[in-house]
Amino acid sequence: MDYSLEEYLEMLEDLIDKGKTNPFSKRVSIDKRRILEILEDMRLNLPDELRQAQRITDDRDKIIDDAKNKAASIIREGESQAQEMLSEHVLSKQAEAHARAIVDEAKRMARNIRISAFEYVDDMLAVTSDSMRDALMSFTSHFRAVEDDVAKSLDIIYENRQELMNSKG
Repeated sequence: MDYSLEEYLEMLEDLIDKGKTNPFSKRVSIDKRRILEILEDMRLNLPDELRQAQRITDDRDKIIDDAKNKAASIIREGESQAQEMLSEHVLSKQAEAHARAIVDEAKRMARNIRISAFEYVDDMLAVTSDSMRDALMSFTSHFRAVEDDVAKSLDIIYENRQELMNSKG
């Protein structure tokens, strides 16, 4: 079953919280096999979040292309209207002014659409980037905590064995 990165981190925290406390220390014995399974699942599922970021990038390109097409359509429509108006001899001067206004408005609208599309995509990429950065930082700190706990447990085991060896003699 696929979990989110946060859910995997919670699973690691639960394993640590539910681990057996070693007597006379703050060390905890944990299920190494289960932790390694969770870490492997996290590695396998991390590309899903990267694919999601790629989809957002692809959406950005689509939005920009749509904005360009709409701008081109608006410009073509404005030019078409301008041609129709110019064909009428009596209104030719008014038609030229009106056509220029339509083209200018179309260009302004196209520019605004393009700017809005870039801002939207940038915002979405920033949110995705922040989420991924936060997840990575959280994962890293939790992984370091697990690594520290395992190292401390190994130290305690070593010390206990040394005490046993010394008490034999």
